[in-house]
Amino acid sequence: MPTSKKRCQLEREIDLLPDRLALVFVPGESLVVSSPVQTRWLATNQTRLDKYDMVGIETKLNARRSFCVTFENGELTFHFDERSLEGRVVLVAGGTGGLGSATVTLLARDGATVVAGYRQDRERAEALKQAVEARYKATIHLVEGDISEPAARERYLETADAIGDGLYGMVCFTGDPARVKFEDVNDADLHDSLQKNYVAPLLLARECATRMRKRGKEGAIVLLSTMQAVAAFESSINYAGPKTALIGAARIMAKQWGGAREIRVNVIAPGVNRAGMALKSIESGKYDFYIDQKIIPRFCSSGCEDAA
Repeated sequence: MPTSKKRCQLEREIDLLPDRLALVFVPGESLVVSSPVQTRWLATNQTRLDKYDMVGIETKLNARRSFCVTFENGELTFHFDERSLEGRVVLVAGGTGGLGSATVTLLARDGATVVAGYRQDRERAEALKQAVEARYKATIHLVEGDISEPAARERYLETADAIGDGLYGMVCFTGDPARVKFEDVNDADLHDSLQKNYVAPLLLARECATRMRKRGKEGAIVLLSTMQAVAAFESSINYAGPKTALIGAARIMAKQWGGAREIRVNVIAPGVNRAGMALKSIESGKYDFYIDQKIIPRFCSSGCEDAA
């Protein structure tokens, strides 16, 4: 058997393994949202496990998630809360796109009541709602509108705040790829990208925080940036510029609203996903050089779960 120290390290690794499983169907495509992290971990660590006389590993999904590892002289079982967001109301702007759908699914699985905002594709939104509600016995509220418009932002927030104890969290996946080369960009192009990729998400975050602070309750806000905001990619100025600004703004908001106010602000900068607006860039070959040079190691196979 392994030494006590090595055994503890193995236990810690197993304890940290996430477990995500969901399946969502949307019109015209099958979007599989799954993350078989345990399977990959097991394959990678099989040699180590053999040395430790481990004879089996098993994952179970039930009322509480449990991760069970069996040794010759016993087993270790780790428990995780299955519905850690029970009773929480979370607004997901851009909630029916690739990353948004994955996040709505994950939130519903964890017990949240989700308000999914979308700009115009009602059919896709309804399909997502139906699939997630059927799979998780959850409640998904749909709200239509472009958050660049003040009235749409107000509608999103009013819908969320009217449910239960009101808004607890907001995730913003809205944006525009702004695919105009810097050599060709004009004032209107720059202002349009700035509005959609920086101003609108920023104002929605501010309005969410205002409502949270009035109630005196904790909350969480997550904004979407891009890898192009943290690394230099040619021909991405019109998109990456506003997304870079969003990272700076998120840091300031986190400092301004954190602490005693307990409103957490985070921003994620995903890599290339086979979903949403990134698909066109992949198909055009935009990232081929970066893949060949191993600057980007890979595309996310299903495109959504890591960001969610």
